[in-house]
Amino acid sequence: MTAGELLDRARLNVHLSRDDLYWRYFALGGSARRSSVEKLLDGHSDAWKPAEVNILIQAVNERYAEIGKRVLVAYVNH
Repeated sequence: MTAGELLDRARLNVHLSRDDLYWRYFALGGSARRSSVEKLLDGHSDAWKPAEVNILIQAVNERYAEIGKRVLVAYVNH
């Protein structure tokens, strides 16, 4: 399973649609196009910079905090 697929699984665990995740990512400063985010979540793109992946992870982790779950997605190393 790719990092993107794991992130997509985490997204489902916190009840975020892909649209919601994208807009949270964008609000945190993410710069990838929505279609690129879709490809990453589908496991078809691994050319992302770690900093951009970490913004997606931050969006998911913030959602975990909002719903009171202690589970967090680990950030990728730079």
